[in-house]
Amino acid sequence: MASRVTLLQIFRYLLMTGVSAVFTLGMPVLLHEVFSVEVETSVAIALSVAFVINFLTTRYYVFEAKSGAKGQAVRYVFTSIAFRVSEYLAFLVLHTLLHVYYTVALIIIMFTSLIFKFIVNRIYVFRAHAAESE
Repeated sequence: MASRVTLLQIFRYLLMTGVSAVFTLGMPVLLHEVFSVEVETSVAIALSVAFVINFLTTRYYVFEAKSGAKGQAVRYVFTSIAFRVSEYLAFLVLHTLLHVYYTVALIIIMFTSLIFKFIVNRIYVFRAHAAESE
């Protein structure tokens, strides 16, 4: 059975992911509809801000990391890129090759990715590294 700490991290990760999804959808709408910022610019701003907020909330809120911010940031950037590429390739396999309806494929990929991201963030990105310094 999972420890209390692990269950708390899972809960916080799911909460953070939900808030991030609402923010990532809401910010472009707000920027475009209220402030007349171009849609493309609004989405780029929202994704950029969400990326930074996701790193900070995952680091400080979900995993409560205390040291090694530079190394964690580098690992976060590279694993995020790897996940995005993997998600797109998985989409191509499911949708293009296996003819899974695109929204079903996206749901499968996002759910699977959520699980793997939690695991990778916990055991690799935000684990304590004695040799790292602030």
